[in-house]
Amino acid sequence: MAYNPYNYQFQNQMQNFSMNQPVMQQPQAGYVFSWVQGDAGAKAMMTQPGVTAVMLDTENPVLYMKYTDPTGRPQEMQKRYLVTEEEYKKLQTPAPDYVTRKEFEDFVKRFDSEEENEPTV
Repeated sequence: MAYNPYNYQFQNQMQNFSMNQPVMQQPQAGYVFSWVQGDAGAKAMMTQPGVTAVMLDTENPVLYMKYTDPTGRPQEMQKRYLVTEEEYKKLQTPAPDYVTRKEFEDFVKRFDSEEENEPTV
């Protein structure tokens, strides 16, 4: 084999090049836990590739799980109720035992007008 002076320089340059380059670490698969506000917050949550994000809703008893595959593509988000779905729907609708502000004000007006109409003894 013939001597090639350029071969030595090329090898040295490649060695220096590989030593100066930062080492890219692969993201580690695992779980990330966080709090979000509603469905919109859970959908907007960014996750690293290969990581499952477990999110608790701060406003409702709901748990979200969002998985991103190793290529970074998010998979379908799962939604779990921490109460039964029927109980969750009841929590979303106002209870019939309570009155609205308008109903209360109408009652006060009616009550005041009845007091004015009563004869004093």
